[in-house]
Amino acid sequence: HPEATASFSVVTDSFDPDQVSCFIAGIKDLTPTEKRIYDFYIARATTREIRTILNITENTLKFHNKNIYGKLGVSSRKQLLEIYKKLL
Repeated sequence: HPEATASFSVVTDSFDPDQVSCFIAGIKDLTPTEKRIYDFYIARATTREIRTILNITENTLKFHNKNIYGKLGVSSRKQLLEIYKKLL
């Protein structure tokens, strides 16, 4: 069944164990502010809600996002949430 093998490898490629390990290790490296933003993302807070609660500008949030994504080895909020779901 070549089709089954191909689709299985696509699924496993999107969540490789090294990426998950990097993600978990990266959580420990987040600053207190980055950790708060990460927690807001997990709680599905909107960008506007996060900015209002933390009283920060859009550019400041983008700066934190870049640092968070870099430490967690992801490239987007969507990818962050997908990997987080795999850890549950």
